[in-house]
Amino acid sequence: MKLSTVKSEGLSKEFKVVIPVSDIQPVFESKLAAYAKNFSMPGFRKGKVPAQHVKARYGYRAFQEAAESLIDTTQRQALEQEKIKALTAPKVSVSKLENETTEIEYTLSVDVMPELPTLDLKNFKAEKLVPEISDKDVQSMIEEQFKDFPMYKDAAAKTKAALGNAVRADVVFKVDGKSQKPTKGARIELVEAQKDDKIVSALIGAAAGDEKNIAFDPIEEKGKKKNVECIITVLAVLEKTEVKFDDDFAKELGFEGFAALKEHTLKSMTGSADAKSRACLKRELLDYIDLQATFEVPFSMVEAELESIVRQVKSELTETEKKETNDEALRTEYMEIANRRVRLGLLLSDIGNSKNVTISNQELSQELYRISAQTGTDVKKLVDYIKQNPAALNSIQAPLFEEKVVDALLSEMKLAEKKVSLKDLDKYYDDVLSSDMPEKDKKESV
Repeated sequence: MKLSTVKSEGLSKEFKVVIPVSDIQPVFESKLAAYAKNFSMPGFRKGKVPAQHVKARYGYRAFQEAAESLIDTTQRQALEQEKIKALTAPKVSVSKLENETTEIEYTLSVDVMPELPTLDLKNFKAEKLVPEISDKDVQSMIEEQFKDFPMYKDAAAKTKAALGNAVRADVVFKVDGKSQKPTKGARIELVEAQKDDKIVSALIGAAAGDEKNIAFDPIEEKGKKKNVECIITVLAVLEKTEVKFDDDFAKELGFEGFAALKEHTLKSMTGSADAKSRACLKRELLDYIDLQATFEVPFSMVEAELESIVRQVKSELTETEKKETNDEALRTEYMEIANRRVRLGLLLSDIGNSKNVTISNQELSQELYRISAQTGTDVKKLVDYIKQNPAALNSIQAPLFEEKVVDALLSEMKLAEKKVSLKDLDKYYDDVLSSDMPEKDKKESV
């Protein structure tokens, strides 16, 4: 193997590799011999076919396999010879590949792993914010969340239903005259947006005691059309009333009483507040690490991260905003953030490897189910997509890995705790995390 440097710019290296015929021939002959062992043709037993016939049949395939093997071997030898620790998978561009009697030439491009600094976290001081959630906070959350919740009371006996009302009714569907399982005491809301719905339009003007018979378009089952009708017996007309946050209201939501609803809300608020507190702590830790992360990173990685950020920003713009947006201005604006993300990613990866941090199959499975629930994508389709796109697996594992590394670092620290109100936590969370977010037009600060 002949190795020469074509380009050396910072952490980006490019080499020209030439594999001489003397190195190609032994590998080619070995590959060809493997085919010869199992090759037979009329007049010759298996393994006894003359070499020229074997070469005529399998020569091209044997050469391709030999070339692939040699390129794989020599690129590893090239990195070892130059004492290079590759940061990303080397890129190979073949410029000469003819046959076993001609040398092979290719270009090897690689990003070199930078010299990472040794982090000193002994002087990292941060307070873990402990949110205090009062009964008043819980009550306010419930009232805000359900301020537009529709509550009804029975109207006067002879009231006729109108849009904005609801009815309490017994409902039964019939298919070809055969009654299906009835629904007793169902509440049917008569909302403006559904005024053209057959059931809603039939119930407008109905009063308690009325029975409505509603015919639907036939359905098809096993090639046969069947008639469908719905019989609704109105038990009461309901009119909207002011929401009262009491046991009756909680029961409307499926809780045993208002105390159970408050307990559920408190649990949800605590989980959300704890997540915000940890996010603030994580950001402070990453900012502290970033102060020590003064090292060069490969331009190709920064460029890839920058492109990702710009795509994210543009995906959230309207068509008009996209036309008014200058890509170069966006690249300039977010270059520093892209650089920071790459540096922190390399450092956290190095820390994680030193601490033997891994992502288990169970953790990956849980994340896939979470993504499935969030996006409405079938889990099986997600798995199939990942199998076809290995890079997608990394995009799912990377955030999980980062969180576990941060957890590992924080678990080794003695952190002071500071009790704060929800309002103060929310303000601090917004202030701390507003930077390093592509949608925010703010400069990063520690």
